[in-house]
Amino acid sequence: MTDLLIRNIDEEVVRRIDAHAERQGLSRSEYLRREVSRLAEIGARPATRADLARSAELFADLADESVMEQAWS
Repeated sequence: MTDLLIRNIDEEVVRRIDAHAERQGLSRSEYLRREVSRLAEIGARPATRADLARSAELFADLADESVMEQAWS
């Protein structure tokens, strides 16, 4: 595996990264390794009909005013 060095990261960004990692029970390195891998996959494969169907199912009630009121109250 290759090492990756990133310079000049704001301290607040590092604190937030550490908080995300801690919530998942991961070290900073492991959390970032997973996030970098996830980022590398974005756009690597086209959306499928199954992906679109799942999105439609998950977001079907977004136009329902009562659902939106509950979400924001």
